[in-house]
Amino acid sequence: MQADPERGALLGGYRRLCERGEPQGFADAAAEILALAGGPLREGYARSWRAAL
Repeated sequence: MQADPERGALLGGYRRLCERGEPQGFADAAAEILALAGGPLREGYARSWRAAL
């Protein structure tokens, strides 16, 4: 099974962060993935979920 090349940037960025202390690649990849889900949540943000029964 192959990893998604677009999402592989997250793992590559994490590895560079851990191995070399370079955070930018990881931060950029995380921002792209969060954008797919509507962006990051901020302090004080709350979302009410209704249980689907």
